[in-house]
Amino acid sequence: MELDLHTIKQKSLKSLVSLFIRTFLMQFISIISYFFITLFLSQKQLGVYFIVAALAGFFSFFADIGLSAALIQKHKSPSKKEIRSTFTLQQILVLTISLIVFLLSNKIAQFYGLSQAGLYLLYALIASFILSSFKTIPSVLAERRLDFDKLVIVHVAESIIFNFTVVILAWRGHGLYSYIYAILAQAIFGVTALNLLIKWPYGYSFSFSNLKGLLHFGIPYQFNSLLAQFKDRLMIMFLGKVIGSQGVGILGWAEKWANLPLRYIMDNTMKVAFPAWSRLQHQKQILTKAIEITLFVLSFLIFPVAFGLLVSAKPFVLLIPKYQKWLPAIIPLYFYVFNAVVASISTPLTNALSAVGKIKLVSLFMVYWTALTWLFTPYLAYRFGFLGVSYSVGIIALLTIPVIYISAKQLDIKVLSTILPNLLNSSLMGLIAFTLFNILPLTWLNFLVIIFISAVFYLVLSFKFLGRKLKQSYQLLLTK
Repeated sequence: MELDLHTIKQKSLKSLVSLFIRTFLMQFISIISYFFITLFLSQKQLGVYFIVAALAGFFSFFADIGLSAALIQKHKSPSKKEIRSTFTLQQILVLTISLIVFLLSNKIAQFYGLSQAGLYLLYALIASFILSSFKTIPSVLAERRLDFDKLVIVHVAESIIFNFTVVILAWRGHGLYSYIYAILAQAIFGVTALNLLIKWPYGYSFSFSNLKGLLHFGIPYQFNSLLAQFKDRLMIMFLGKVIGSQGVGILGWAEKWANLPLRYIMDNTMKVAFPAWSRLQHQKQILTKAIEITLFVLSFLIFPVAFGLLVSAKPFVLLIPKYQKWLPAIIPLYFYVFNAVVASISTPLTNALSAVGKIKLVSLFMVYWTALTWLFTPYLAYRFGFLGVSYSVGIIALLTIPVIYISAKQLDIKVLSTILPNLLNSSLMGLIAFTLFNILPLTWLNFLVIIFISAVFYLVLSFKFLGRKLKQSYQLLLTK
């Protein structure tokens, strides 16, 4: 059954609320967990985890040829045969890829100089990959229906299990084995819980005719994902050899903290927006308004957090003696934060292009980003080590501006006027915080007071000058 406009708005809003609650809980748990993990583990151990996770993620990509996204984007409800054919093909791919990685595992360990723990970590990720393949279809069907409540329950529980396990074991001195046990515990619980909560027409069958329509969208979509793999995960694998696991650990720390606002705010919004925009793809005027509201709300929420990170990261690290080992990551953090701000604009626009079927244009953008990444990053990494990688991140973010311009033109979106007020307010907030950090002595009390004053200043400024626009955005989400 297809959804009407009012139902789409109601379910989108309900899903957003569910996802934000989920992510608030998950990110709160994750932030506390990550803080303790980076206290207990060395830069090298963290780097090994990032390298092996990137490697496993790169191979796991080939288990999906875009069929999951095609099931979500499909205008009409998918048939039972389409669902089962998709599941069957994915299972064949998952098992084939898992076997290949397992057979290559010893050579991979030798190439990166992985310890026995590093090799076992790779095995754990392979097992998790196989188990997680049974979560794909129920997750896709729930997302398509914009029913995120059950997904939220499972994801929060998975997060608690993973983070609790890894922190306790890291604290007890188990090193990389902390991640191994946490990954397996999360995977076993997740696949069991999701399949109990979400009923779907489980079964094996295969018909190319049932997949043909899905592949028309899925293959170009997956091509974009392939380029993203070459741009991101393959680059981490490359850097693991060039700058070593310690350098990767430093960059991973910086990227993790810089991307917090994206993971909490933007990812959840896009998870709901993509299926919602797909349902609205034939109602151009309404779609345009929906995209502009999304950009405004995202910039209102993400920009101040990003500017807050820029000015508070170094004082925070300096306040904790054992955390000062991460001071070398502060400069990379600044570049990753800048990249996150740009991504908070470019990602919704490219997602909107995908939702309306302009997947080939998105493919061209991905080719452009991938080419830039491999043009700048290897050279700068060889010249300047992990700092060179962060310089590359900043350059690529700058060169993303033409992509934003072209996407906005295609969608008839007024980007600058939508985000500029939030950018100015966030900049003023950041300036206030920076000034206070340089005037007041660095103590925990002063740190918390500065954060509080800055946040209040931003909110007062926003509601004074943007109150009507915020109210209109809220009303447009709720009205029929």
